[in-house]
Amino acid sequence: MPSGRKKATLLSSGRLLVPRGLALPVPLSRSSAGPGGSANSLFLRIGESVIRLETAREPDGKGPMLELRRSGGSFDIVRGRRVLARDVRPLNAGFHAPGQAFINLHDRCRFRCAFCTLPVSPGKGLPAERWASLIKGALASGRADAVALTTGVPSTPSKACRDLAGMVRSIRKAFPGVPIGVEPYTVDDRDIVLLRRAGATELKLNIQCATEGLMARVCPGLDRAGILRNLVNGVRLFGRGRVCSNLLVGLGETDAEALAAVRELASLGVAVNLRPLRVNALNRGPLLRALGREPVLPGAARMLRLARAQKRIFSENGLEPASFRTMCHRCTACDIEPFADL
Repeated sequence: MPSGRKKATLLSSGRLLVPRGLALPVPLSRSSAGPGGSANSLFLRIGESVIRLETAREPDGKGPMLELRRSGGSFDIVRGRRVLARDVRPLNAGFHAPGQAFINLHDRCRFRCAFCTLPVSPGKGLPAERWASLIKGALASGRADAVALTTGVPSTPSKACRDLAGMVRSIRKAFPGVPIGVEPYTVDDRDIVLLRRAGATELKLNIQCATEGLMARVCPGLDRAGILRNLVNGVRLFGRGRVCSNLLVGLGETDAEALAAVRELASLGVAVNLRPLRVNALNRGPLLRALGREPVLPGAARMLRLARAQKRIFSENGLEPASFRTMCHRCTACDIEPFADL
């Protein structure tokens, strides 16, 4: 099975059972923000692809799960009696992503996007000084060679951006050459200027939803038009191919709507991540209330179909996601990544 198809199959197959008696060479990872927040996960290399799968320690009782099993000196992923992936290698995520110190500065958020678990999940709550110390330690030891910073918005977007800028300046002073990506929410171009002048090298502003109508239901507090304007400002300040954005798939958008958003942003120089929606115990209720129905998670065939079209759009607009040195296009684990996976 080609690596892209195998990865899409695994991403669409639910959580990975890691039995309690199975010894892993790396610790499980845990994210605090976004649709995957509050869940344990494991990063794995399968052939040329990297994948992040949410994990469970006990069967869910809903039928055969993906399961990680020891096979000689390596691991396999099986479901029932079928082996879906052989010679699987667990990866040390370090700070959330292999090779990167990728942290969430603020574990509280005033916005209540239906997919995001940050407002309702307990965070690590570390002060900025402690985060800076941990990041610098990871860089100094060689456990990371890049930095990515995101944040919730406890008070105002501009205050959160000022906090991010302070962290960027602290890291930049100690490590002048390290790539630093920032992932704030802001519709004020002055915040983007501040982050660039502080020393950030790449920017992510998340459009989240394919249409304005979906945005109004799923993220009613966010300004989609303002995000689009600031993405234009971001490309002007950071450069074409140094700005990216998440677009969730599975909220009820059509393929045409999703690809229209990809095409619009690509024409501006923004490389979109097509992120399959994840649903868990914390965000299922908010998503049901926002959408008025259960979300339909994208299957493997849809993920591959969209990613192939996304790859064509990127090629037409001269975008190479592999050129990113931070954040999701560097990691590639949560999406079907054009050029890397297919």
